[in-house]
Amino acid sequence: MNKVSASAAEAVADISDGASLAVGGFGLSGIPAVLIDALHAQGATGLKVVSNNCTDLGVLDVTDNGLVLVETAPGVTPHDITAATAAKLHTAA
Repeated sequence: MNKVSASAAEAVADISDGASLAVGGFGLSGIPAVLIDALHAQGATGLKVVSNNCTDLGVLDVTDNGLVLVETAPGVTPHDITAATAAKLHTAA
């Protein structure tokens, strides 16, 4: 199996609505930003994304019930994250 694609668009072309994806990286270091942008442009919807860190503001878990704020970065409040992302966040117990 050849896992090399000529472009990011080609790499995500076969991802269909409702697919489950694992997204790596830590904060803004190492996330596959080009692939995420290509996937957004491709238009697939209803995706299930497994990731434990979507931002350098804190650690978020993606669950069936939405985004769960696990931990904030030093000096960052849950309000800061909500203001920056416009996401409805749940707080981990």
